[in-house]
Amino acid sequence: MIRYLQGAKTSRPTRIDTPPTKSTEESIIESGFGAGTLTLAGATREFTLVWKLGDEQGRRALPAGAYGLRTIRVEKLQGKQPWFISSTGPTLPAKTYAAGESQVFAFDATIRFAGQARTGKHGHLQLGFQIQAPDDRGLSVYRGDKRVPVTFRVLDAKQKELASGTMNYG
Repeated sequence: MIRYLQGAKTSRPTRIDTPPTKSTEESIIESGFGAGTLTLAGATREFTLVWKLGDEQGRRALPAGAYGLRTIRVEKLQGKQPWFISSTGPTLPAKTYAAGESQVFAFDATIRFAGQARTGKHGHLQLGFQIQAPDDRGLSVYRGDKRVPVTFRVLDAKQKELASGTMNYG
């Protein structure tokens, strides 16, 4: 996105959503997080690897090379309702994916939530929240196609409620 805003020529990542052929020039990637997508950025190309619900154990072939994680989306079903977390941030340092090797791409889907409350200049309560993945990248939680808002309560030292509500983010 930044490259696009800076006027650089950009292209969409190449989508990989089928099992690999028997090429020895590719690295085989298996999902260690279940269904979802991950976008890996190389020096000149980007690839989005896709695992659909029901195909979580599928293997995907990636041209051998060094790639950094750009985005990841982990999908789950709760009953018939799809949920997913989406994590985006600066591209993480590149990792080498060697030809003929197979690797499991693992992702810690822990959600880190941090909040703070303080009194502003005029006695108004100021709130700040951070929702992040363990690698400090921004994280959003979705139910269906809607971002799940944060419900909060702020208590004083005596457990008296000072504020509560729902906040949208992202």
